Amino acid sequence: MQMRTTVNIDRTALEEAMRLAGSKRQSEVLNMALKEFIRRRRVALLQKRLGNEDLAVTLKDVEAWRGER
Repeated sequence: MQMRTTVNIDRTALEEAMRLAGSKRQSEVLNMALKEFIRRRRVALLQKRLGNEDLAVTLKDVEAWRGER
């Protein structure tokens, strides 16, 4: 689901993120950043629940466990 919104964003940070991502679309880079933020928080919660600070889980691992790939 998509929505339109207005936000104040650090232009320099956004431009660097776009350069690093190799994208010219702001919305694409912002969506990538949101998904990465969510992934990292979910991994951190999983690590906390399992009591293992050294758990190395990638998005591909989680998708494979879910049967998405």
